Amino acid sequence: MVVNEIKELIQLLEKSTLSKLQLKKSEFELTLEKQSPLQVPLVSEELIQMAANKSVADLTIDDGEKQNMPQSTSNEIKTNGTLIKAPLVGVFYKAASPDAKPFVTVGETVKEGDTICIIEAMKILNEIKAPVSGVVKQIHTNNGDIVEFDQILMEIGD
Repeated sequence: MVVNEIKELIQLLEKSTLSKLQLKKSEFELTLEKQSPLQVPLVSEELIQMAANKSVADLTIDDGEKQNMPQSTSNEIKTNGTLIKAPLVGVFYKAASPDAKPFVTVGETVKEGDTICIIEAMKILNEIKAPVSGVVKQIHTNNGDIVEFDQILMEIGD
């Protein structure tokens, strides 16, 4: 086989949808392979497990930003009131719209059943109601934050 023929085969392989070409002729053997530009990288089970154990906030916020955010997990907070936890994953909103007044503020008294915030999930606005009557002691989440299931949103006490 002549060099020109090999070059021609390479050009034909590049233009085709084939990824591999094997040619055997007498004592001559030629194998040409091309890499697909859209190869999917292999991911180990360990890497998948590590990512599954990270929260959304850990994956998207650097350490400098985390120091400025309120930290709230059920293991960290000791309270005399009732902790209101997110019933679903979504985006936390303090008000019905950006220019509307917040549903509740710290120090405000709420009645059982009052809307205290909204969590948007899959383009659906879910009103979160106060499970008890009392005073809003603390709000643990910032407007527009992504909240996880069972994340503490606020505290209502006496």
